This record gives sequence, C-alpha cells and structure tokens, in this order.
Amino acid sequence: MNIAGILKRIMSLGYITDREIKFIQRNIPIEGFDHGSLEGQGTRLEPSHNAKGLAFLMGLWKTPNGRLVSDQQLGPVEKDMLANFSHFTFNGFYIIGKQYKPLYICHDQNGDTFEYYSPGGREIIIIFTTELVISQQNN
Repeated sequence: MNIAGILKRIMSLGYITDREIKFIQRNIPIEGFDHGSLEGQGTRLEPSHNAKGLAFLMGLWKTPNGRLVSDQQLGPVEKDMLANFSHFTFNGFYIIGKQYKPLYICHDQNGDTFEYYSPGGREIIIIFTTELVISQQNN
C-alpha cells in the first residue's frame, strides 16, 4: 500500500477508510503528501467511520443515558448540526509542529458544516463553522 495507490482508490470509490487516513498520517514524512485534492468539501468517510465519528462527538455533548456532559466543548450551532447530522468528510491534515492531525468536516442535513480536529483524547478543536442562511421573500 502506498499513498498514490490510496488516492487512486479514493477517487474511484469516492470514500476513504479510517485505516487509509492513519496510513497516510504515518507516511507523510516519508512519501510526502499533497492533500490539496482532498481539501474543500473533503472526501466522504466510509459509513462505519461516520458512525464512529458521530458517537465520539455526541459523547462530548451527552452521556449514554442522555445527561449533558459538564465540560462541553460544543456550542449551540454545532449541537444543532449534530442533531441534524448527515455525514462526515475528511479534509486533509492540520499540522501541529511535526504532527499531522486529521481534519474532519461534519455536515448536517441543511448543508451547514463545522471543521474540527482532535489533538487527542476526548477533546476537539473547532476550526470554523458555516451556517447557510436562506432568505425567503414573500410575494
């Protein structure tokens, strides 16, 4: 397996696996990686990775029994997006020193998004949030 082969597979199938993200992350310093082709709206994650990501973010908001987590890292806009979740995309890497952290975009059913990475553990850093505003004119 090499990065070029993974990128070719991603382009043909239209999604990336968790295993492939980790392989690219480990091999960037060795092979180099221009993730420009994955930036923008990102590359869809395989369905099982979507479920894993949603469970992780929901766990930062609510406990399994439905109680709110005391040290919440999500704002009301991000919580609304999770309540109307659609899918995740992988958007390259956030570089911290010599570390490459995967960047993910969370999409909701209304087209709103927020991009984040996890520096480790149960913590996330939200890079930006976009909320589409649709105006209606009364005729």
